[in-house]
Amino acid sequence: MTAPDPRAELIADLRRLADWLETNPDVPVQPWAHFELTHFPPNGDDEQEFAEVDRIAAIIGTEVTIEADRRKARQEFGRVAYEAMAISAERMARHQALFSYTGSVEPHMAVTS
Repeated sequence: MTAPDPRAELIADLRRLADWLETNPDVPVQPWAHFELTHFPPNGDDEQEFAEVDRIAAIIGTEVTIEADRRKARQEFGRVAYEAMAISAERMARHQALFSYTGSVEPHMAVTS
């Protein structure tokens, strides 16, 4: 028995969604609806992950958007896009710290009558 191919499964699922939407025209889709597939390189240091985004940008034929702590390559197909993104370890640590209090602090809601 062969192991499932996650890439092939995703492609098949996207095709099923497109076919389903096409055969169900009464299902509403907002005019601003869009789909983004974002790939984050496997865990490595910042340099390795940024290099992977650069490599992907060359494959998909697009420029790399560089910020101080993030690197991104994006290819758009109308309202559908593929994106490769690497975020620095420092930025991720700040993000995780910011959300570490989630669920621990409950806002007080004043009751008025």
